[in-house]
Amino acid sequence: MIKKILKKFKENIKEEIKEEILKEINQSKNEYFKENEKIKLKENLNGRSIHKKVIPTVYNLSNLLIKLKQNNWNYSELKQWEKRCYKAYDIASMETRLKEKDLTEQKNIIRNHILSNDIDCFGAHLVDIYIVAYVSENYGTKKEIFEKYLMDNDVTKRSGSVNAIYQVGKNDGIFLGILNNDGTVLDWDFMKRWIS
Repeated sequence: MIKKILKKFKENIKEEIKEEILKEINQSKNEYFKENEKIKLKENLNGRSIHKKVIPTVYNLSNLLIKLKQNNWNYSELKQWEKRCYKAYDIASMETRLKEKDLTEQKNIIRNHILSNDIDCFGAHLVDIYIVAYVSENYGTKKEIFEKYLMDNDVTKRSGSVNAIYQVGKNDGIFLGILNNDGTVLDWDFMKRWIS
């Protein structure tokens, strides 16, 4: 029993160390990239406006992956808001690959899927991530600034919708390793490839 616990503990530590090393490498790469080639984020993401059809959602990707694992990836057992998230990330086209991978590899599969497909293949969650990055990089990182930007640009006039867009965009962006905790861009290499 103790050996099993120790083995599990070592596996968790290895995974945490692996993630920390990858994060440090990514940050170093991003610092170099940021210093050598600045990107100006625009008000559209590959032709998709960040001011129109930004639908507030209340469910994030990390919770969806946990739920799918718990339900043996049974789509029919998902609630409506979970299904919207499932469709927003086009999980159906990656499901077979995602099932057999750990969380870190699932994130990489999803990131590569985002980069490999047109923005119109996805739902509002990706626009939520981008709009959080856009406002944080161009106007500031405070939530009040984000709310003012969305209201001033007629994205929404409801505080609840602003909160939903902000929370999902920020949480999914952080989960995927695209955004920092303050909503600014963490992975500039990803962002450059995403917007080109």
